[in-house]
Amino acid sequence: FENRFIRYRFFFDRAEKFYVHMFVIVYMLFSYLSFGTFWIDVESGDRLGFGTSILFLMVAQDISSADVTPITQEFLWIGKLSLASKLLVLFTIIHSIVAMWILTKGFDGEDGSQEERENFIDTLEEKEPSRARSFKKLVFNRYCQAGNVFARIEIKEGDSKRLKREKKVRMADVTSFVLCFVAYTILVIILLTTRN
Repeated sequence: FENRFIRYRFFFDRAEKFYVHMFVIVYMLFSYLSFGTFWIDVESGDRLGFGTSILFLMVAQDISSADVTPITQEFLWIGKLSLASKLLVLFTIIHSIVAMWILTKGFDGEDGSQEERENFIDTLEEKEPSRARSFKKLVFNRYCQAGNVFARIEIKEGDSKRLKREKKVRMADVTSFVLCFVAYTILVIILLTTRN
């Protein structure tokens, strides 16, 4: 029996359904729920709180998945899904903050007169070069108009500046919702097709 070896090859097959049901579906559900942030009124604090709560839920999900996922040198598929989901939730939170700032124009309720609040953008535009101003305005208007394909919001000449801003923010919300929904769906499809 000298110089004879017995070789064993072990393969470990993970319980794939467990990971799909306990983590993948939950990440996807939280991500799609976070896009509901775009439908909550901008002026309510619930909008920011909702997005932040979803982010905390995802972090808690990461903590619970840490015990059952292997530690490897390569970035696992479930880690990619988790990271992409959290980045999109962060986008919804940042979008909410920007939308709130646009509506309030950087003033809180006590600072500045009503006229100062209404003319805040005009003041900023005067300080910027005209090419940069027109480009930013064009990009913002195109972004808002993209969402208006679905929202069908009309900005009328008789509308106040505040109402026009609210309508533009609503159009930007719809654009962001569609963009996030489509981008996340494509990302999930790509991850599902390339996971093996």
